[in-house]
Amino acid sequence: MSDGAPAGGPDDAPRPTAVPGPPPDQFPGPPPHAVPGPYPGPFPGPPPGSYPGPPPGSYPGSYPGPPPGSYPGRPNWPAPPVGVPTSGTPSAPVRRNPGTVAAVTVCVVVVLLVAGLIVVPLAVKHATTSAATSTPGAVPGGTGGAGGAGGAGGAGGIPGPTPAPASVVSALADVPSSVVDEVGKPGTGVVPPIALPAGEAPVVADGLPAVIYVGAEYCPFCAAERWALAVALSRFGTFAGLGEIQSSTTDVYPGTSTLTFHGSTFTSPYVSFEPVEEYSNVPDDDGGYQPLDTPTAAENRLIDRYSSPTYVPGITAGSVSYPFVILGNVALISGAQYDPGLLEGLSQAQIASDLSDATSPVTQAIVGSANELTAAICTATHGSPASACTSPGVVRAAGGAATASGMVVPNR
Repeated sequence: MSDGAPAGGPDDAPRPTAVPGPPPDQFPGPPPHAVPGPYPGPFPGPPPGSYPGPPPGSYPGSYPGPPPGSYPGRPNWPAPPVGVPTSGTPSAPVRRNPGTVAAVTVCVVVVLLVAGLIVVPLAVKHATTSAATSTPGAVPGGTGGAGGAGGAGGAGGIPGPTPAPASVVSALADVPSSVVDEVGKPGTGVVPPIALPAGEAPVVADGLPAVIYVGAEYCPFCAAERWALAVALSRFGTFAGLGEIQSSTTDVYPGTSTLTFHGSTFTSPYVSFEPVEEYSNVPDDDGGYQPLDTPTAAENRLIDRYSSPTYVPGITAGSVSYPFVILGNVALISGAQYDPGLLEGLSQAQIASDLSDATSPVTQAIVGSANELTAAICTATHGSPASACTSPGVVRAAGGAATASGMVVPNR
């Protein structure tokens, strides 16, 4: 075999040519440190930023909240025409000027008096309106006035809501601490409050940090937010007179089961709650809804101040999206924190019952939102009460730690 030919077998038949394999580096194998095992080093995971996650709102549970100004509030046109289902959220109208509201109110009173109505019923209603434990107090640059929350009954002949059963009210106040802590800081399905810049003037009523809520009973986004707000505030005080209602059946998320703050009272040594349900869920003759509560002048000044692009990115100056919540001088809510669709088909009793189950998507949305609201309120109360403000779930929601001066809220 001196000619260099390949060696043969016993019968001297030629052997097949050897397969050289893939070109070098075509299948280079895992890069160094890519996997555990025989390859040295731990698995570092994908490169940072290589998978940013799904776009917000691309699947249930990643609800980014309604775009600022996408749902009407403080309306001249408060809602889609009754009886005409909507296929999406309507555009935000320009907020009604409070001066115009006052002028119209004066005209209405004059007409009633001319018609022979006596003033006593008006005075009685006003007294009932002011009976809430939390009544508006002095605010920077303004004076206090009568409360915005209405009486226990309906206004202008509107039937009062069904009283919330004691089992529902107690479920709001008695969410197990294990559930609060397990939910902790919610995921992408919950929109956190908008942090206000440090140094904002205190928002105070009755000598306490104030939480001001502006919404409407027909509004499905308010329907969702009320659950979280009621759970959060129940960690600071006690509600009485809460009612059960449904949002409008002709709006988006029709007939969402919820509570109403109209006619309720809230007692707390830590925080004052000023709820304003501006409209009912009862249709009027003009394609809108019957009015309920009217903000005080002091409340209107605060709403005017904070409903601007300076504080709410993307909002149109002068417009307010329901629900609109001012959390002392700490944070704002403009729109629901989570998707109202999570409550579809559920009764108030079912929603309340879910609050003891940390694995429920409803609980994760409501309690997760409430934890973030609680963290903001704790900043306004300087960490009181400790039972609420040092809860591990609330501390996680705050993104900070409990300190001697209160809670640390992101961006403050």
